[in-house]
Amino acid sequence: DAINRLLRCYAERPQNLAARLGCKTYLLELLYQLSQHFAFAEAARSELLLQQQRARRLGNLLEYLSSSYDKRISVADAAGMASMSESRFMRYFRAATGMTFVSYLTHIRLHNAARLLRESDLNIGQVADACGFSNQSYFDRQFRAEFQMTPREYRGTQRIARNGVELAHAG
Repeated sequence: DAINRLLRCYAERPQNLAARLGCKTYLLELLYQLSQHFAFAEAARSELLLQQQRARRLGNLLEYLSSSYDKRISVADAAGMASMSESRFMRYFRAATGMTFVSYLTHIRLHNAARLLRESDLNIGQVADACGFSNQSYFDRQFRAEFQMTPREYRGTQRIARNGVELAHAG
């Protein structure tokens, strides 16, 4: 809208001072709107840079968790890997990932457990243990909360789905 008013004003080539001041007002309005737009873009860029910095700071820890989810790791250990105090680490981790450290680790463990339930013949207790859960009933509760079914039900649905795909390929 400001661009249209400025273009109309420019096309009319006003001669009197009041009309020229009106054009300048439209120009200033356009400049203000552009500054607001680019200030937003700068804020978005700043947020992106902050997220990248967080990712770099936590990169080694996240790689470790992806490959060593079955190992016992405390918040203190994780904070040490990120070179932070525990309280700062917990705030920083949540800001970077959107979840607490314990929730993140549990999420990784559960999704690896789901993979093992699909791809292996390990019993449920062995899957829980292989994914870092020392208590099978805790594992069952967490798995149900994540997948809305027990590990046994999950394995059953995956086998039915896999058998259906195998039958479709055989036919």
